[in-house]
Amino acid sequence: MSDTYVVKSGRHDSEPFDPLKLHGSIIAACLAVRAFEGEAHDAAEHVCRHVIDWLEDKTEVTSADIRRVSSEFLATYHPEAAYMYEQHKLIL
Repeated sequence: MSDTYVVKSGRHDSEPFDPLKLHGSIIAACLAVRAFEGEAHDAAEHVCRHVIDWLEDKTEVTSADIRRVSSEFLATYHPEAAYMYEQHKLIL
């Protein structure tokens, strides 16, 4: 995978995509809707793999792009967690 940079919302700088950061966010969303820990880790692993594949030909994306695509993939594995992940700013 080539280096893909993520532009944060409201900022003009970017940072390299960090799959561990995404993994942790997916786990947190799953646990927030009371998924079992193993289920949360499995879902996060699958979503991260899909997102890494999606990023393969991209050099720069926004954090909103990552959130949108991750939510779509997460909905396959845990729809409630996907909703929580996608709407986290509105819920908090």
